[in-house]
Amino acid sequence: MCPQNQKILSTNHHYGNPSTRFSVEPFFLPPVQRTWLTTVIVVLFTLLLAIPLPLIVDHGILATFVFNHRGSAGIPAALVYAIVGTSLPEEIFFRGFLLKRLQDRFGFLPANLTQAICFGAVHGLLLAGAGNWLVTLIIVLIEMVIGYCLGWLNERRSGGSLYTSWGIHALLNTVSALIALFT
Repeated sequence: MCPQNQKILSTNHHYGNPSTRFSVEPFFLPPVQRTWLTTVIVVLFTLLLAIPLPLIVDHGILATFVFNHRGSAGIPAALVYAIVGTSLPEEIFFRGFLLKRLQDRFGFLPANLTQAICFGAVHGLLLAGAGNWLVTLIIVLIEMVIGYCLGWLNERRSGGSLYTSWGIHALLNTVSALIALFT
């Protein structure tokens, strides 16, 4: 490889992380537009994956079952549950602890895949007793993809901050709790 191409490859990275040697973002957009466009696409993709989950799973086996049919009286408790009770500790553990520790040792891709698999597995374990293995498998796979996207957003678009994934995760859990409240 000629020295000019080597320099281009070695300097094409995100936020000063030289371990990322290439980008799959559209090359025809300016960098700022690529960043926002890719981020919006990943966020929308994550939301589209997650929103149907509470609709295809029996509410009695979900963690939000305590909110079933409570109506508007349950909104304050559902918000605390969704924002502080589940999404914050999960983000601190999976993206704040596990991803960052593994990334220091193995790099971003193996670390993000590992935390995403663990994230999906934990959510699958909660549904394993439901008896429908196909639904459980589908949910595990969806949660793995969501976990991967949240890790990617943290490390590649938010400078390592948990605020982005916490906000998205809290939104998804809030929607799930609201579905339980009013169905």
